[in-house]
Amino acid sequence: MIYLKTRSSRPFFNFFYRKIFVFYGKTFLWACWRGTFLPFSLVYLLFIYLKKILTPYKIFKPKIISIGNIETGGTGKTPLVMFLANVLKTRFRSVVIVSYGEKIKDEPVLLSETFPEIKIFSGKNKRKILEYVAGKYNPDLILIDDGFHYFDIKKTDIVIVDPFSRFDFLLPAGLKRFPAHFLRYADTIVINHSEFLKDEQKEKIKQKYGKYRKNIYFSGYNLLDFIDVHDSIYPLSIIKNKKILLFCGLGKPWYFLKNVQSLESGQLFFSFYPDHFNYTDFDIRQLEKTIKEKNIDLAITTEKDIIKIKKLLISFPLYALRIQLSFEEKFDFDVL
Repeated sequence: MIYLKTRSSRPFFNFFYRKIFVFYGKTFLWACWRGTFLPFSLVYLLFIYLKKILTPYKIFKPKIISIGNIETGGTGKTPLVMFLANVLKTRFRSVVIVSYGEKIKDEPVLLSETFPEIKIFSGKNKRKILEYVAGKYNPDLILIDDGFHYFDIKKTDIVIVDPFSRFDFLLPAGLKRFPAHFLRYADTIVINHSEFLKDEQKEKIKQKYGKYRKNIYFSGYNLLDFIDVHDSIYPLSIIKNKKILLFCGLGKPWYFLKNVQSLESGQLFFSFYPDHFNYTDFDIRQLEKTIKEKNIDLAITTEKDIIKIKKLLISFPLYALRIQLSFEEKFDFDVL
C-alpha cells in the first residue's frame, strides 16, 4: 500500500486534520494541541456532568431508540442504524429515522436511498424534530442516529464502541465526547470492528465493559459488493489484480483501508480527506491527475462519499464498497 497526500480544496483544514486527529498521539502538533486545550477539557467535563444531572427529560409517545457513541466519529453508528431499521421496520407499523444536522447530508441521503419506505428527518435540534415527528406522524418507533448526548429525551440508548480507540482525552484536547464510565448510562453496548479482534481480545473486552452490567454484543462488517455512480452493482472480484486508488472522508479511514486490503486487489494507493468531506470539482480533478500519473485502473470509495461525488463530473471508473453490519451472536431485540 502506498499512501498519497492528495491536494484538496481545503488544504489548511486537511493539514491539521491529518496531523492532529488522524495521526492522533504521533505528532508534535498533536502534543501542542493537547497541552493547550486540556484546561478546556476539564471545563467541558464539568459541563457534561451538570448537563446529565440537571437536565430534565421528556417522555414521547413513540418508542425511541438512540444509536450513539462516546467519541467523535468513525465508530459505525450509521451502519448500526441501517441494521436496526432493516429488522425493526417489520416489527413496527411505522418507523422514522432522525439523522445528522442540516450541513451533513451524506448519512440522511444514504438512509433515504436504502429505505425509501421510511421517513428520514435531519436538523440541528433533534428535540424539536422529535416533537414535530411525534405530533404530526405519530410513528411507533423513532431511531436517532447519534443521540446519546441528548439527555433531555427519554430513550433506549445503544452505544457503539471502537475497541481499538486510544483517545483518552475529552474534547477539545482529545476526541472523547464522554468519559468511558458514561457507558453506565447506556442500555446496550456494541463493540464494533470485531472482525479485527482475536478471541483473547474479546474476552478482555468483556471483562473491561462487564462492570457496567449491560448487554454486550460484538459486531463487524460483511463486504457485499461494489456500486458505481449510476447505482449499478458489481462483484468484489472486479478489483482483482487491479491497481486501485482508494480514498474516503471518514473519521477513521484505516478500517476502510483494511477491509479493501482483505480483498484480492493489486497495488493499492491510499488517500483520505476530513470526515464528512464535501468534494468539489477541484478535488475530482486532483484525483484524475493522480490516476493518470500512477496509471491506476479504477478508484474505490465509500457509499457515503460517492453520494456527494455523484453530482460532479467523473471521468474515471469509480466504485463504492458496500458493507453490511452483522453480529457474532443473535441480537436480542426484546430488550430494546
